[in-house]
Amino acid sequence: MLEIVDFTQRNLDLEKLKKKLEEVLKELNLKEKKIVFYLVGASRMRRLNKKFRKKNRVTTVLSFSSPKEFVYPKGKEIFGEIFLCPSYIKKIAIRTNLDFWQYLLEIAIHGVLHLLGFEHQNEKEAKIFKTKEKEILKKILKL
Repeated sequence: MLEIVDFTQRNLDLEKLKKKLEEVLKELNLKEKKIVFYLVGASRMRRLNKKFRKKNRVTTVLSFSSPKEFVYPKGKEIFGEIFLCPSYIKKIAIRTNLDFWQYLLEIAIHGVLHLLGFEHQNEKEAKIFKTKEKEILKKILKL
């Protein structure tokens, strides 16, 4: 079960995004878990990153396995919350010559993997993380 809460004024195809995210959750056996994806602008993402990670810069994704009560109050059964910044994701996609939708999905997968406990604090973890990320992306996009 997933929900998308859009705080942006971008014209994203939310149905397309939801369909792909549902495939990701199914692939990771999380279909029955409640995960809320928030689409936020750059300034909100910067504030969240500063507050929770002490980094005063925009980032593509933030994941919280313990809901932070931004929208849902305590007591709701939520597996996790993932914040995505489509404008920043698009900026990076353009700069690195990547397809926006593919990169958005890759970043969303990244966030979900964090909810599952995957980390990339060292080289070994990063390799495992990236391999899993690419494996899921290939299945979802049928590459």
